Amino acid sequence: MVRVSGGARFRCDDICVDSGADGDSLNKVMLARTTGEPIRFHGLEQELAGDAFEMALEEFLALDRGYLELRLSGQDYPRLTMGFGSQLAVIDCFRSQDQMALLYGDGSREADEVVHVPVYDEFASFTGAFAMTLARARETLLRFARGTPITALGQWFEL
Repeated sequence: MVRVSGGARFRCDDICVDSGADGDSLNKVMLARTTGEPIRFHGLEQELAGDAFEMALEEFLALDRGYLELRLSGQDYPRLTMGFGSQLAVIDCFRSQDQMALLYGDGSREADEVVHVPVYDEFASFTGAFAMTLARARETLLRFARGTPITALGQWFEL
C-alpha cells in the first residue's frame, strides 16, 4: 500500500514502460519546472540537450525545493516528474495520461515515515518508501535523459 497526498491509499503493481535504448550521451529533453518563491509551476516546457540539460538540472537541485516534469523530446510519454525538498526527492512515471507509477526510494527514510515534497504548487505526502536522496534522483533523471529504459531505473509501483 502507498499513501499519497490526502492520505489516499492505492494498491501497487511492479509495472512501467521502456523509454528507449540506453546510451552515453544525453538526448534532447523537454523540461518544465517550478520557478520563484513561493514556488510556482507554470508547465512551460523548455527543450534542452546535453550539457544544457545537465546544467539546468544542477541549478534546479541547488534550490531548497521544487517540482519538475521531464520527457524525451518528440515523445509525450513516458514522462518523469520529481518533487524535492529537505534534501529528499520522490519520482513518478506517467506511462500515459491515466497511468502513473512511483519509483521506490533508496532506503534513505524508513518506509513508514512520511515525507513532504512539492507537486505542482503544493506539498504532497508520501511514505518514506518512495523517498530518495537528491544524488539518486539526479542520477535517475540523467539516466532517463540518456535513454535508459524506465524499467532499468529501479523498481516501480503502478498506482
